[in-house]
Amino acid sequence: MYYDAATRRVYALNGSGRASQALPLERPRREGLADGLPPFHPYTVTVPGACAAWCDLVERFGLLPLSRVLAPAIRLSEEGFPVAPVTAYFWARGVERQLRHAPNGEELTIEGRAPRPGEVFRNPGLALTLRMVAEGGKEAFYRGPIAAAIAAVVQQAGGCLTVEDLAAHESEWVEPIGVTYRGLWIWECPPNGQGLVALLALNILEGFGRARPAKRGAFARAHRGAAPGLCGRPLVCGRPANQPRPVGSPAL
Repeated sequence: MYYDAATRRVYALNGSGRASQALPLERPRREGLADGLPPFHPYTVTVPGACAAWCDLVERFGLLPLSRVLAPAIRLSEEGFPVAPVTAYFWARGVERQLRHAPNGEELTIEGRAPRPGEVFRNPGLALTLRMVAEGGKEAFYRGPIAAAIAAVVQQAGGCLTVEDLAAHESEWVEPIGVTYRGLWIWECPPNGQGLVALLALNILEGFGRARPAKRGAFARAHRGAAPGLCGRPLVCGRPANQPRPVGSPAL
């Protein structure tokens, strides 16, 4: 999301990546996955779209060149940074659930474990990748050795992502969606992003009277207001081209 103060206009960029073209819907069904994919299954890996989104945002709205924008991240990756306690806790969970058995898990661990609170973590591989992007733009990420390495690791894990999938990736400028809440405009990216859920919840909460947070029942009302929005998420937050209903449908 980007707000242009001069024109008072909100811009939305969908930087999410698509699933591999080499993964037809029939394939998971043939493999006994008709009811859905496990959270960490290699088929869930989509094209990483963040890098293209950075580049596209900087190109359209940035005041600094991409190399300057990425310089702090490159420095932190090379020199390291002290890991915060909360980050260390969730990092350790990730090691047990994912990284310990991942093909390249050693790149995100210290001798096979998560960094401890306050311990400095360095990531020279990420620094090299970011430096290549800083010098070559998004083409350096989606075509060439970086793309080949990404596809190889995913395929080694049993996934389908190919270099062709990465080369075909493009960000998409989309129309933002918004609602008014207590006199303020709240903007989100449309589906497949999940910001619509927050807007649905705010529309419901708008119907409740104002209450101080500490007042008895205020939190319960907020929870009840958000719940229907969360329940509607599977119906409306999928791939835009396959949406059964438009975002503005009265059914929402």
